Amino acid sequence: MPNDSEENALVKLILLSGLILFSTFSVFADQQPGDNCVFVVLGDSISSEQSEWGGISAGRFTNSTWHLKASGGYKTTDILAELDTRLIPYLDTNKTNRAFLLVGINDIFAGRTVEDTVSSYTNLAHAIITNGFDLTCLTMYSWPSPSLTEKIQDLNDGIQGHASEFGYAIVDIWAPLLDYDTGLLKAIYNLGDGHITKGPSSGSEVIADYVGAHIQSGFEDTEAAVITVGSGHGTTAPSTGTHAYIMGSMVSFSADSVANDNGTNWTCIGWTGTGSPPSNGNENITAHILLTNLTSSITWNWQLSADLDLDGLPDTWEYQYFGHATGAIASVDNDGDRYSNRDEYEFGTVPTNRASHFQLSVIPPSVSNLYSTVRFSTVTGRGYALQYRDSLLEDSWQTMTNTPGTGNWANIMDPNLTPRRYYRITVEIQN
Repeated sequence: MPNDSEENALVKLILLSGLILFSTFSVFADQQPGDNCVFVVLGDSISSEQSEWGGISAGRFTNSTWHLKASGGYKTTDILAELDTRLIPYLDTNKTNRAFLLVGINDIFAGRTVEDTVSSYTNLAHAIITNGFDLTCLTMYSWPSPSLTEKIQDLNDGIQGHASEFGYAIVDIWAPLLDYDTGLLKAIYNLGDGHITKGPSSGSEVIADYVGAHIQSGFEDTEAAVITVGSGHGTTAPSTGTHAYIMGSMVSFSADSVANDNGTNWTCIGWTGTGSPPSNGNENITAHILLTNLTSSITWNWQLSADLDLDGLPDTWEYQYFGHATGAIASVDNDGDRYSNRDEYEFGTVPTNRASHFQLSVIPPSVSNLYSTVRFSTVTGRGYALQYRDSLLEDSWQTMTNTPGTGNWANIMDPNLTPRRYYRITVEIQN
């Protein structure tokens, strides 16, 4: 194992996990980082003999040697199983200055959860640290399949939290290859199976230059990228306040689509950014943003929302009865009382209570009462207009009375002795 007495060596290990890269290097007082160094690549098929990573040393460092030691199909658990018995001894035997461990995508292919894979990484990181190696992490945030890309981004986000806790850096090596409009690899670099193009002006050359530059600088020039998140409503991720990330990190930002503050609904209409984020956006989530500025900000913008889904049901009403601003379908009768949710809102009744609905009846003339009586239920906050016409062929309805809702039954007597009359009730929502 390297120690403080061995030529004042500073050893850093960088893990490249299908999407996460850790690599080691030593800095000697009389040489440039990368010169006279031994590089060992361990991992899965992406770091095999045909690996795009082998070109990192070419023409960049003097007298450097690369060993490619990889096994197709390897997962993080396989690396953990061999860490003490094969890998750490191999690094010691070859006096390794920098080691690349490329593993992880096979965990996702095998159906492992992001949580389990992150757990393997944290165990691996602990093992590396306890063996005396400092840790630097380079990440890749894309895959040809969008569904896998989402899992991979979640994986990297989980590892980022661990890196922040234990003090190893994260740098995104996929950054120079990404199409930031789609979040995927640029077509000119993408072979479609997670590997990138090789040869002159290829993806492997771009990464070789990018990683080589980081090795050359000894990863010592990395400063914290500080970003301030602001929002007047709802919950955001990361939370509101100031956060520090390793320069070159990829971070996604999000906010609730709808927030309810004391019964008032607000809709997120996008963000305003400075520094690394785009200057503005109109959604409640960003793509993964490459942090390249020392200071940045992202402020979530909101507007008062009356009816988020434009279904005629106020957001506050839907929240009250269905728990969400888009929780009800206006045309549906949720409680089976033959009144739709829109009817229930307009009549001021409860859409989840079968016994709560508007009721109307007409009591015809009798011996004791020569006039018809129209009887209907009322609620406060509604105004009721009793209208009539004497023939269905008439074009218009005539208003007989206007009655404010009291929560009691209204009884309206019609003194007209017309042999046939039609009635209807119109309801007005009153503030």
